[in-house]
Amino acid sequence: DLAARYAVRPLWELPQLLRQNVIDEIIFAVESRRLAALEDIFLLCEEEGVQPRVAIDFFPHVNSRVYLDRMGTSSLLTFSGTPYDEIRLLLKRMTDVVLAAAAFLVLWPFMLIVSLAIRLSSPGPVIFRQTRCGLNGRKFEFYKFRSMCQDAESQRSAVAHLNQRGDTVFKIPNDPRLTTFGRFLRKFSIDEWPQLWNVLAGEMSLVGPRPERPYYIGLLAAKGISFDQLLQVKPGITSLGMVKFGYASSIEETTERMQ
Repeated sequence: DLAARYAVRPLWELPQLLRQNVIDEIIFAVESRRLAALEDIFLLCEEEGVQPRVAIDFFPHVNSRVYLDRMGTSSLLTFSGTPYDEIRLLLKRMTDVVLAAAAFLVLWPFMLIVSLAIRLSSPGPVIFRQTRCGLNGRKFEFYKFRSMCQDAESQRSAVAHLNQRGDTVFKIPNDPRLTTFGRFLRKFSIDEWPQLWNVLAGEMSLVGPRPERPYYIGLLAAKGISFDQLLQVKPGITSLGMVKFGYASSIEETTERMQ
């Protein structure tokens, strides 16, 4: 690509080119093992007022943003798969905290009522906890109001034949494990309210791709389907895909929406 857009010359011609031409910028496209040998060339460019750049194309499978950073007197080549705009990230985090805290203040009386109703309607804990993958694949405890019977996970194999959405998502219409009150919670997405705590803890955002279980991400990897693009963003309580399309019928569909 560089050869098609710019005049390409061998390194040994550089001193003569600098003497005979006014050059503002030079892009060096060399193999990584030859970078150390370019120190004298870079010094020559500095003396001539030329800005040298190095094409980092010797990591062909790296899709991260590459930038130069410093630690004390040392220079670091940094690869980042997440947005690096610290101001915007800070503003987004502040927005998440303020809105999540405000939502808690408004909803806590209703959350107490929901908790009491769950206790009275079926035996078991009020909060359902599950391990999900967050930003950069870090695992965290994901919270929801319990909408199924207490031993729903142990009954999974017994109802697996009712699953209509493939092996990378487990969704059953009219799931028999749902409690009567749980159906109401899910219909109005009230079961998602406890995730406000995940937002305040910094594990989730208000808006972002929905977090998935490590087991299903492993299934995708076994099929050669990467979930990495979704893991580069902090997961959210809701997402643009959910607002626009509703729940995805599979994780493959979720990854397709991100393309």
